[in-house]
Amino acid sequence: MAHLTNDDDLIFQLLNMVDELIFTLDQLGEDTKQSYKSVQKVKNILKSKDPKGMKNVKQHLLMDFRVIEDRQLEGETLDDVLERIYYHVSNYGIFNH
Repeated sequence: MAHLTNDDDLIFQLLNMVDELIFTLDQLGEDTKQSYKSVQKVKNILKSKDPKGMKNVKQHLLMDFRVIEDRQLEGETLDDVLERIYYHVSNYGIFNH
């Protein structure tokens, strides 16, 4: 199934937000390669535009959101990017069929 231009835009937007999340976690001293494997998996799914993987993006992200919560990480920038990502994956069906 080919993605429509609108889907490509949604994927690109989410990829940028995921990159921002990784950067923010790095700034907080987190080891994003080891501790946030689901975020890395999502990044790979988005880059490859894997249609089978797209439907699991929200689930993968929520797993690492739980890790962030468990580690009690906080900050205005972190909260902002988490909220934007959650809104994006919750409101566009491509990410949670």
